Amino acid sequence: MLVWRYTHFFAWGFYRLAAIWLGCLSCFFWASVVCWALHAAVQLYGLFGSAPRAGDYGRGLLLATFAVAALAAAVAFVNAAWLRVTEISVALPGLPDSWKGRTAVLVRMASAWKEFSPTHGIYYVTGNHEEFSDRTKYLSAIEGAGIRVLRNEKVVVSGLQIAGVLYGEGHQREAFSQALQRMNLERARPAILLSHVPQYYDVAEQAGISLKLSGHTHNGQVFPWNWVARRVHGRFVYGLNEFKRMLVYTTSGAGTWGPPMRLATRAEVVLIRFADNQLPGKL
Repeated sequence: MLVWRYTHFFAWGFYRLAAIWLGCLSCFFWASVVCWALHAAVQLYGLFGSAPRAGDYGRGLLLATFAVAALAAAVAFVNAAWLRVTEISVALPGLPDSWKGRTAVLVRMASAWKEFSPTHGIYYVTGNHEEFSDRTKYLSAIEGAGIRVLRNEKVVVSGLQIAGVLYGEGHQREAFSQALQRMNLERARPAILLSHVPQYYDVAEQAGISLKLSGHTHNGQVFPWNWVARRVHGRFVYGLNEFKRMLVYTTSGAGTWGPPMRLATRAEVVLIRFADNQLPGKL
């Protein structure tokens, strides 16, 4: 609540401490679940045999499970700060020769791009976190860094259509469909869509999108919540997939939400190489 209203050091410092504690709390919560499960197993065994008293094993059980939880939290903090590079290769039908063999970068960060001057520009769409409050000032700052915000529009760069739908208009099916219709995408040309949430694949495919790029899921970020994320988003929770004639890539993102932790997931920057064949694949 504080950091949405204030930007001074104390608000952010308090937020950071709270976020770290929240991550540790998650690990300790699951440690307590394991403790109770093991204790229940021992007591159940006691119904059929002689179970040891809780005092004989309880302290050792607590120390062991919470030590593992603390170690997992420490690993998660280090892992979140370790940024990897993921390379994929995609083949888009009708791709202009000038794009074949080129590489695009998919990442969720802004300030780092001040030092770069990509050949075909930098394009950006909002996610849900940028739209918790008025997005106007935020987008103005992004554009001030030399980044092109795609406000439910498309641009054509050397024959390739690059489209973007902001989260505010893209998280509802009907609004998302209308935004794509207004773009008047040319089906004879390949089209890449930037849309934060991996959903409404049928709408995007019917509109003529060749490659849909999304984020949002963080691939669950911290175990075991990645299981929950997979239940919600299925196979599209992370990585390169196909939906009929359209390719979909969902990145786990370069940063984190809430606790600066990653466990059983990784932070990534994605390099997308445009292949010169017609078969999609992954390097």
